[in-house]
Amino acid sequence: MLRLFLIFPVLVLLTAVNGKPPHVVFMVVDDLGWNDVGFNNPDIISPNIDSLAHGGVILDHAYVQPLCSPSRSAFMTSYYPFRLGLQHLVINEGAPVCAPLDKTFLPQVLKRHGYSTHMLGKWHLGFCRWECTPRYRGFDSYYGYYNCAEDYYTKIRRESVVNISCVPLQVPKQYSDMYPNVTIEGRQIFSGMVTAADDVVGRMVKVLKEKAMFDDTIFFFTADNGGWVSFHGNNYPLRGSKFTIWEGGTRVPAFVHGKPLQKTGVRYEGLMHAVDWFPTILEAAGNCPDPDSDGISQWESITTLSPSKRTEFVYNLDNHTDPVQGHAAIRVGDFKLIEGIPGLYNGWYKPDNSWTGLEPSFFGHSNWTDFKGLYNIKDDPHEHTNLYDKLPEVVKKLQARMSHYYTKMVPANYPPQDPKADPKNFDMFWQPGWC
Repeated sequence: MLRLFLIFPVLVLLTAVNGKPPHVVFMVVDDLGWNDVGFNNPDIISPNIDSLAHGGVILDHAYVQPLCSPSRSAFMTSYYPFRLGLQHLVINEGAPVCAPLDKTFLPQVLKRHGYSTHMLGKWHLGFCRWECTPRYRGFDSYYGYYNCAEDYYTKIRRESVVNISCVPLQVPKQYSDMYPNVTIEGRQIFSGMVTAADDVVGRMVKVLKEKAMFDDTIFFFTADNGGWVSFHGNNYPLRGSKFTIWEGGTRVPAFVHGKPLQKTGVRYEGLMHAVDWFPTILEAAGNCPDPDSDGISQWESITTLSPSKRTEFVYNLDNHTDPVQGHAAIRVGDFKLIEGIPGLYNGWYKPDNSWTGLEPSFFGHSNWTDFKGLYNIKDDPHEHTNLYDKLPEVVKKLQARMSHYYTKMVPANYPPQDPKADPKNFDMFWQPGWC
């Protein structure tokens, strides 16, 4: 029997089959930074994740969007968020918005090919209508929360994610105690959260082995955006944070594990973008991807370690005037062009720094509003050297490609909170159906 799953802050897809198509587990870890997992940082205790990564192919240049709703829409639809109106920030709990209903989601396609589909964890793709929710978008079952910032113990959604006390940095003490050398409490808790998530992965692997399913399973693993430095996620030595179109906000830990891989224990240097996961998983499951989406299947490239079929991608195109999130950036070959606001966090943040707030130099700094940057990511992956004024021909080439993508952009669909969404309007419990 074919199945599909997604898991908790880790978003997981599991597909189980009795024919020859493989089982598939797709894990998306919320807000996991480049430096927040053991296979990139030995200070982090994540042996189960590391075992899968080192026993597979680590994707060293896997990219996502700067925030979770845009990335999750890219995973599920294989379209850039700027083509769906989801390019600005996230879908808030009271927003009468969800991922466009005319787009087919990955689990819907897999169901057509015999898979049963199951999801656990954070959705964050809209829930104002029942049609927006997982059970209506291809999942046979769902256990999790529709939005963000739910308390892990009470299951109550926090009222604000702006104040540090309102983001659930929570973990059983035995996990944070595993990091006695970490002197900053928030970083100690965050590190423990990663280890707790790793234990969930370990238990899942154990069950799959007990049921003789492990050898027939392909695992896909990624974060949905870079670590949020204000809440002790970390991307060092990459520049920036969640919210930004710097590498730290968009280049994330990722890997593939499974028997079809011809060589394992390696780091793959080819480009991979969030929109590529849909067609890659679909081809791994033995089916042909849709050629009309933005995604490119990287399955052959990853399994054979041949060059990536992707040579360019868009970090984001955002027409909204809010300066919080990075607005426009594109990668073509080795070069990256940024035009306009890069986002709130523009520095390099080490994990041993106590960082609890927004970039103090950002607000009132007009240089960021009109910022223009060109970086050779191959030679300068940490974005120290701005080549914008030195390579005008390269700038023109990338501007032309960016202009091409602007012709496909739809305006950001980011309305104010709908008063009908107020939980006080519901008799028993807050639920979809108010828009």
